Amino acid sequence: MKKKILIIISSIIGVLIIGIGGYVYYLYSSVKDTANKMHEEVKLDRPHQKPDISKNSQPISILLMGVDERKGDRGRSDTLIAMTLNPKKGNMQMVSIPRDTRTEIIGHGTTDKINHAYAFGGPKMAIETVENFTGVQNQ
Repeated sequence: MKKKILIIISSIIGVLIIGIGGYVYYLYSSVKDTANKMHEEVKLDRPHQKPDISKNSQPISILLMGVDERKGDRGRSDTLIAMTLNPKKGNMQMVSIPRDTRTEIIGHGTTDKINHAYAFGGPKMAIETVENFTGVQNQ
């Protein structure tokens, strides 16, 4: 009788371990696939160098964009965060740019909401518009 109960409990624990392991793998795979789809390489007119983040390097600016895309639509950058890393000072500054900020859309020749730059010309136009708006440019 004890042997039968031990086998049942071991079987239940084994099934739970396999089920939980499968679910964890599914979550990991799903997050990894989503992260790979989110990154988009941007071709800029100026040469791109791998950033140097050693203690004596120049500050680095990064534009974080949260884009809302729908089928058949390029989308809008609903979230714009300009981030600057300063390795010499060992600090980071982040500024959230409100999506309805009106500014010149670089490459489109109009004044419009800053989040429309992504819709008009994708990441490249959005980057150039934010650089013009903030005055911060990556070399």
